[in-house]
Amino acid sequence: MYYTIFDIYDIEINNTKVKFTVHCSKGTYIRSIIDDLGKMLNIPCCMEELKRVKSGKFLIEQSYEIDEIKIGNFQLINPMEILDMPIVNVGKNSDTYKKAINGMKISPNIFEQKPNRFAVSCDEKLIAIYELCTVEIPHYKSIRVWND
Repeated sequence: MYYTIFDIYDIEINNTKVKFTVHCSKGTYIRSIIDDLGKMLNIPCCMEELKRVKSGKFLIEQSYEIDEIKIGNFQLINPMEILDMPIVNVGKNSDTYKKAINGMKISPNIFEQKPNRFAVSCDEKLIAIYELCTVEIPHYKSIRVWND
């Protein structure tokens, strides 16, 4: 058994049920931990409920109930708030803007330290996401473009 590092903060045992809170990195499979726990104890184990209370920087308290969404009582998140990459803000007359809205290659020379990915925005609006390509001549290639 191999697991990424995780912490168990609380264990509550009630008859045949165990309730615990796990703080873990992405890629940790809680169902596998439960299965392996049963194997170690030599008893069958299954999961009755799994509740994710945080993903990245978002907390469950920031989410909406389905009934709220059905009646339109929700607010969308600005995609730039969740990006975990550098964001280059450009003007509409810039060369980078013109290349980004058309999904064209961008020279890596716009960065001193070259990130693997970056986003392009204009007027607080996400335009494109680029990824470093090192095949032949290094450049950034678009992997997603929003130009409405």
